[in-house]
Amino acid sequence: MAFPQTFRAYQYENYGTLDKELKIQTNVPQKPLGDQQVRIKVHSASVNPIDYMLLEVAGEAFLGRRPSASQPFGIGFDAAGDVVEIGKDVKRLKVGDAVYTMTPFSAFGTLGEYTVVDEDLVASKPSTLSFDEAASVPLVALTAYQGMFDHAKLQKGETVLILGGSSSVGMYAVQFAHAIGARVITTASAEKAEFVKSLGADQVIDYRTEKWQDVVEPHSIDAFYNCGMENAAWNEGAQIVLKKSTGRFVTILPMTKPVKESEFGAQLVGEVHVHPDAEQLASIAKLIEAKEVKPVIDTVYQFEKAVDAYTKLKTRRALGKLVIKYENYGSLEKELKLHDGLPHPELRPQQVRIKIRAAAVNSIDYMLMQELGETFTGKTPSASSPFSIGFDASGEVVEIGSEVKTLQVGDAIYTMTPFSAFGTLAEYLVLDHEFVAIKPNNLDFNEAAAVPSVALTAYAGMVRHAKLQKGETVLILGGSSCVGMFAVQFARALGVRVVATTSSRNIGLVKSLGADQVIDYTQEKWVDVLEPHSVDAVYDCGMEPSAWNDGAQLVLKKYTGRFITILPMAKPIKDAEFGAQLVGEVFNTEPSAEKLDVITKYIESGRVKPVIDTVYPFEKVLDAFAKLKTYHARGKLIIEVNREVSMDKSTESASKGKFVDKVDF
Repeated sequence: MAFPQTFRAYQYENYGTLDKELKIQTNVPQKPLGDQQVRIKVHSASVNPIDYMLLEVAGEAFLGRRPSASQPFGIGFDAAGDVVEIGKDVKRLKVGDAVYTMTPFSAFGTLGEYTVVDEDLVASKPSTLSFDEAASVPLVALTAYQGMFDHAKLQKGETVLILGGSSSVGMYAVQFAHAIGARVITTASAEKAEFVKSLGADQVIDYRTEKWQDVVEPHSIDAFYNCGMENAAWNEGAQIVLKKSTGRFVTILPMTKPVKESEFGAQLVGEVHVHPDAEQLASIAKLIEAKEVKPVIDTVYQFEKAVDAYTKLKTRRALGKLVIKYENYGSLEKELKLHDGLPHPELRPQQVRIKIRAAAVNSIDYMLMQELGETFTGKTPSASSPFSIGFDASGEVVEIGSEVKTLQVGDAIYTMTPFSAFGTLAEYLVLDHEFVAIKPNNLDFNEAAAVPSVALTAYAGMVRHAKLQKGETVLILGGSSCVGMFAVQFARALGVRVVATTSSRNIGLVKSLGADQVIDYTQEKWVDVLEPHSVDAVYDCGMEPSAWNDGAQLVLKKYTGRFITILPMAKPIKDAEFGAQLVGEVFNTEPSAEKLDVITKYIESGRVKPVIDTVYPFEKVLDAFAKLKTYHARGKLIIEVNREVSMDKSTESASKGKFVDKVDF
């Protein structure tokens, strides 16, 4: 895999303050690769207090040397990225592997676009995490893992007291202890108590109003783990709460001197320091993939804003990790470009080539370019491998693969692409035939392009997840949203009574689509309007993240009610009080021609119709996204790509096309 000979990295040439000494260097040379080392292209890193402590306070004491102009120091220990080169003796990893790592003190410097690390310190990235999430894990998770298991030697059924359960290390300590079946007591502020309980704490002591020494029974604790909260903990009470003879005390920061001798026989393990370990990172990855442990992120910063991240870190008010993102996601206005003359991809046996006549824009398009890109795709764009944009399209088949039986050249079609093949804002698209359906015969191409992703989302919500039956009642939050309009129509077509929320200006529209009752959310709260436990299903079209917590359980029928939402829910999520089923977040619909064929029948029978707000020419894609972001569109925003009607030109297998791509910066 190719990589540049120089790269950008944060470095400092003198000890001092972050704001004065830490600088971005733009031409840092690549280090030579040792036989047992790997070179990693870093996609994300995270910051830790040790980073600025080395620069500002303790660097020379820890490292025994000083930085200089000729030998500057890098900064950072945590990283996640891709392996781009391996040494000749590397056996376990290969080029292209997605990995995460904590570097040793001899090789720190992850706040750079590349880093070189010994293979035995690098583990495969948890498959369920994005690079941002993975970068937040290593140092704090290893600190907690080694503290709980290597030093405190915590066992199932034991009780551990963790000082600082909402600290970055403490969050993992709570989760690891809970995962092995230990009873967890921890300290945290009152506002963070519920959050820490959601991670697995059995008892949370508000350190602002109570002293743990006064709350915990004498000699009832098997292990005491201090996440750097109270330097005097051993001297001032730990020995009283630890079990005699068998209790263990572990801390991650220096203890108050002089250190008292053990009075009751508890073991003073004392101050311990984390060390990098790929095997332990692999064990942690298994816990993460099993959903027994999860990372918590407070904020993700762009590479150029690392000093801002350290500034927030110093406040000690972050709830979770602060992550530095390196790669090529950004704003639509800056990154989205129209490219001419792109070559057509080769057609595989089960694929079809589509001449796109119209496409639609969706919120997920720009979200992928910004905060959700790496989470959903697991990769980043670049100048050599730019990403295209768009999921919905209608058009004509101009070429078919040798194994395609269901479609033929000339067919008018519509489609929603999977995440592995998005890119409908283009003149041509190659796609597996299993995602391509015949266009409804009563829709033009613009209307057909307005259907796939929002209709599939609504249909899945109404039928597969809410399992609506004739005669039931559904509450749809956001009846005038693009998904909501289809949800109202599908529910009505199923013989369901429809209650929907919308603003006053859209009441007439939503009623015309089939809603029996419309609640103006600008004037009334649906939880006050509806009778308690009168609704069979609540379907939130991404309008109210706290709907489940704030009222859905009061209006849903006891035991049989179902709650579905298409966007993430407000955390922490409350337990079901009255037995209603929390289906939860269902925001990634699965495209298929078979499902689109079902929707086609609804459309051709006149029971369901698309609603279009505006049709834009191909060159005005950014205008469409600008309007989409206002949330004032009444219906879909369509991009008309090819207006010609004749099939003569479209059936020619052109060698080049025009695409909208997201490119490197």
